[in-house]
Amino acid sequence: FDPMTGQVRIPQNWQHTTMYMFFALNGFSDILIALRAPVPVGLDYATMSLACAVEGLLFFYHLHGRGNLDVLVHQLLILAIVPGVAVTALEARNPHTVYLPMLRAALALLNGTWLWQVRCLNYFLCWLVSSYTLRFLTMTGTWRIRKASSLSQWSSAGTSWASFSSCMWCM
Repeated sequence: FDPMTGQVRIPQNWQHTTMYMFFALNGFSDILIALRAPVPVGLDYATMSLACAVEGLLFFYHLHGRGNLDVLVHQLLILAIVPGVAVTALEARNPHTVYLPMLRAALALLNGTWLWQVRCLNYFLCWLVSSYTLRFLTMTGTWRIRKASSLSQWSSAGTSWASFSSCMWCM
């Protein structure tokens, strides 16, 4: 903060620091749970849901004054974040289901790979912004959804098969 002008210096750094702080809070709660500290039940889900919600909120207001391409990739990222918040909150209410963690993993994979794509678009590639480019990026966003869900399903099927196979040897 610059006291002379009353302006915030480098607001992107403040946004990233805020986001990292909430994910660090989630990591700290995970450490407390691993150490068997007396913490409320569901603290890990609550802090993860809070961290994802803060991430989504920061990305939502990160769009001000950006170009069409930048706005699109951030909107697609928000579409990956919002269901992650909802799934994490649902998982807190029903922690013994198999489907919600699998869906949360797929959404986290989608979020991470799309963040990587945003980084490449913003810092390494000079895209000519046209309606074709925007449609193409939207299409590749749907491909990422398919890839993330397929990877999650194959991983779940492989884990289930391995646990079933090892159980068969025990009999």
